Amino acid sequence: MFTLSGDTSAHDHITPHRMSLLILIKNYADICDGKNEQHPRMVWINDWTSKRHLDRCLLSWIQQPDGSFKDIVKTVGSCSKVLCSAFTDMIDKICNYQSFAVLENFIGNLSVGLLEEKDSILHKRGLLGQFCRRMLVYHERLAFCEIQPFFDSLVKYCSPQISSRKSLSEKLMDKQKKNQDPADAISTVTLDDMDLESQSEMDSKSSRESIDPELKPSDLKSEKCDDFESCEYLTQRQAEYFFSQQAALIEGKEAEALSPCTLQLKIRQLLMNNPELTQAHYLSYLNNLRVKEFAGAMDSLFMFFIRHSSKPCNPKEAEDSLNQTHRFAALNLALLHLKFGHKKAAIAAAKEAISLAQLSNDLVCLQNAVSLINHLQPNSNQHKFTENIIKPAKKQSLLDLAFTAVQAHMKKQALSGENPCVVFRTLAAADALQSTHPLSYLMSMSFAHKASLWRMYGKRHMALLYCQMALCLQTTDNRRCQIFQNGYNSDDIAVSLCNLLELLHEEGFQAASNELLNHVKLRFPLNSSQNHLWRKSEACIQHKLNLRLRRHTDASQAELVIQGFSKQEGLLCKAYGLASKGEKLKSHAALMKLLTKETQKEELNPETKCKALILLGDLLSGNVGEHASSFKYYLDALTIAHNNYFNSEVVIIYLKLAQLQLLTNSVDMSLASLKCVQFECWSNSSVQLCNNFIMVAVRAIAKKETKPNTILLDLIIQELQKAQAAFEDFQSPVRKRDIVYMLAKFYNMKAAMGNEKMYIKLRNECASEFRRLDQQIGCIKYDPVV
Repeated sequence: MFTLSGDTSAHDHITPHRMSLLILIKNYADICDGKNEQHPRMVWINDWTSKRHLDRCLLSWIQQPDGSFKDIVKTVGSCSKVLCSAFTDMIDKICNYQSFAVLENFIGNLSVGLLEEKDSILHKRGLLGQFCRRMLVYHERLAFCEIQPFFDSLVKYCSPQISSRKSLSEKLMDKQKKNQDPADAISTVTLDDMDLESQSEMDSKSSRESIDPELKPSDLKSEKCDDFESCEYLTQRQAEYFFSQQAALIEGKEAEALSPCTLQLKIRQLLMNNPELTQAHYLSYLNNLRVKEFAGAMDSLFMFFIRHSSKPCNPKEAEDSLNQTHRFAALNLALLHLKFGHKKAAIAAAKEAISLAQLSNDLVCLQNAVSLINHLQPNSNQHKFTENIIKPAKKQSLLDLAFTAVQAHMKKQALSGENPCVVFRTLAAADALQSTHPLSYLMSMSFAHKASLWRMYGKRHMALLYCQMALCLQTTDNRRCQIFQNGYNSDDIAVSLCNLLELLHEEGFQAASNELLNHVKLRFPLNSSQNHLWRKSEACIQHKLNLRLRRHTDASQAELVIQGFSKQEGLLCKAYGLASKGEKLKSHAALMKLLTKETQKEELNPETKCKALILLGDLLSGNVGEHASSFKYYLDALTIAHNNYFNSEVVIIYLKLAQLQLLTNSVDMSLASLKCVQFECWSNSSVQLCNNFIMVAVRAIAKKETKPNTILLDLIIQELQKAQAAFEDFQSPVRKRDIVYMLAKFYNMKAAMGNEKMYIKLRNECASEFRRLDQQIGCIKYDPVV
């Protein structure tokens, strides 16, 4: 009895590959038994060696769900020309007929032969006989409406040059057109054209040009794909494996996936061959997200859920499946709008998913939608967050959702000034929650998140430690290493590598930082979705280096790159560059624009605001009459740094205050300011900041002790020599010039106490070095010590 939907397991098991094996086995048995009229006996090429090789290949092909028809013909031809001729003749006879009647006759003859055979290859206890009986059972379970599509797929599978041949449905429609009038023929639309018009994931006017092979591949914002060659027909399982492989590569190692244009052309070809491949639309959705094409991604997402909901299924389960499709369609639509920054549309879609999930009592979809709403509306309090997301997610065993929700919430709390003790205690509780389950990728995400938080708080050594732990955990994940042999390229790995190379640069390890940057470029190429992370880190490093070397043109180019990723940081870097060139008015105007107009569009980051206030204080500290205003800006920045626990900025501000107090002849207050941050500076600050601390401390001591003793002078000279060597490695000629000037001054004081020849010689060397650096740097109007 035929049913509307048929047996889904039969549709999965009876494939064109296995049908071709049935034809091969039937001809093999007929020739061996002498029942083939054209070939009464089997002739092997290498006697029994060829027979053994064919038997082994048959065992291998039976175990495979799909395979290449070319390989089968090639292998059979290398074993027996007689069998290959009979096999290909039967294939041509079945595929070149106008209907599937020949295939049905072959199935009938095979079933009759299986009942009659006793001492043959097709014996019921033999492996080949059992395989043939099993395939016949699955063929009988096919629905009537599935027989014709299966025959068309068999024709395409057995003829690699399928583009030059027409399927049965196309031939019938062509014959029907010939018998019609021209007016009727024009109004008639073929079934295949209707399928292609409805199935394509890019059929809207806004995105149809993106995948048209006649247009340029650049329409998909990708490189040219002239080397793309159309491949053979892929069966259902081969196509599904291709889709899962490409989706995994896009997620974990995007550089090794097909290019966006090539992949889109491949998807279009597969859909033309088999419109039932609904997963192709979702892969097209992921592919469009790679190139930031909103229209194509929207069309592909809608087409995926439309095709998925229209699949034939059990009538009892049809309504539940349709409701589930609608729920997750709304949830995916919300995520798509969030990806492109459409906040209001994302909130509306998430609320729709919540209402549909509540009607159907779908707790999984409900918790995901509520978590998304909380991410889009960050003004919710801690109690509401815990009650609505964390507890229900734990109850439903959605540990990954609960973990990511805690991570996102703690990030917002840290940026809003929460105590680091509370932040890391909550993160430790989340780590303990998922430590009992095999979710190592979440642990890697946690380590990368903690590294970023420690760096924001100014704890450099802890940040370095967690970056290395995240990278080490990534290499010890057995599940990922089996799929991606060269490493799993996720966002947390990219963030850890970028943090690590910036920290190495700040420590003065220029060679190690450059080598790591080259590694990151190779691991995350420009066509990967994580390339913006290392590009921004590279631009920040180049901007700082060019400012130290007074290469203002190169620094301006780096500022434009940074501004492309973050307008706030780009404007702040522009203010640093203008101040370095001595253009104080333009720098002041850029800072005021950052602190006023930019805050109307987007909330200003506390760290960026603190740095902007520090730079404002630097601009005013050079004028004698503006010391009070400079002191006010420093105090405002200090308040923000204390409230948000920015220890690195606290050290910088105290050094600025100590320097400003030296300019106002408040030496005791300057030394008190230095003592406040002495321990923090030497334990967690960078090399540059520690050497700046030495310079300010030496100036304060020299100003207080007008006549220092020999021991104090030796100690000062020793510390200045260490700072000179550090600035030499750090490529900072301005700071090196300041230290050379101070060394010459103290060498002169040492020469006055004795051993004049040696110290006078050292003083003269410092003087010549100072003149060389001064000519190299030029006249700098703005040159704060810190």
